Amino acid sequence: MVGTTYTGTIDSSGTYMEGTMLSYSGTTGCWSATKAMAQTTTKDNFSDTTTVSKGSKLGPFSISITNNTSSSYSFYTYIYLVMPDGTWKYLISKSLTLSGGGTLSANNMYMNIPSSASIGTYYYWVGIYDTGYNLLDSDSFAFTVTTTTSSIVGTWDLTFDWKCDGVTGSAEWDIYNDGTFDSIHGTYDHSPETINFSGKYFDNSQGSDGTWTLNGNQVTLSYSVGTTYTGTIDSSGTYMEGTMLSYSGTTGCWSATKAMAQTTTKDNFSDAGE
Repeated sequence: MVGTTYTGTIDSSGTYMEGTMLSYSGTTGCWSATKAMAQTTTKDNFSDTTTVSKGSKLGPFSISITNNTSSSYSFYTYIYLVMPDGTWKYLISKSLTLSGGGTLSANNMYMNIPSSASIGTYYYWVGIYDTGYNLLDSDSFAFTVTTTTSSIVGTWDLTFDWKCDGVTGSAEWDIYNDGTFDSIHGTYDHSPETINFSGKYFDNSQGSDGTWTLNGNQVTLSYSVGTTYTGTIDSSGTYMEGTMLSYSGTTGCWSATKAMAQTTTKDNFSDAGE
């Protein structure tokens, strides 16, 4: 404790105080304080990490505004969206009046996330201003927009470079919506990480299928033999790049471009399709 003391009186409305103060070193002064007339609270019903895909809905969430005084009070409410790049996007504003001790709540709210939205972390911000546009209170919650799972599903043209030495190979990934993928043959003339078969190759060395995961814009493709490709997918859902680690410990670089206007389906038949 440093010993500084504020003493004074509070008025009958319970909204204003004033008095004098004495610092621990003996310095004196004057002070006053005004109670914030309204208080806002935003609440989401999500887990600690709120994630929503492009093209879907954010919610439900709620907004609650309370007048902490015994008198009626008029104010302005502004809602903004803080974008991943730090810019503020105006959503809506409204002039409101609350009776003393009153509360205004908006529950089970949802917000559409456009399919064109940028990937990243956003903040839903609510602010309350008095009639002189002085900020009285604010609250916010964060959420992260990710690429849609469906955006990775399809056929991808893969370019990979074991050891990242400039000698590249090519392949084709068919990525399915059940969390699996196949790797189609291509051509390659370098690295023990390939198996030659009539001039063709499997890009992961003796393996051609596996499973994939997408967490935000982080993608992982794991071959059944242990080779793993990790990287990021861009906001358009049409380009990926990253690094890979083979089952034997060799590292490399890769990139993949999604084949346009092509759909990928997967049958549950035997290899012969019978």
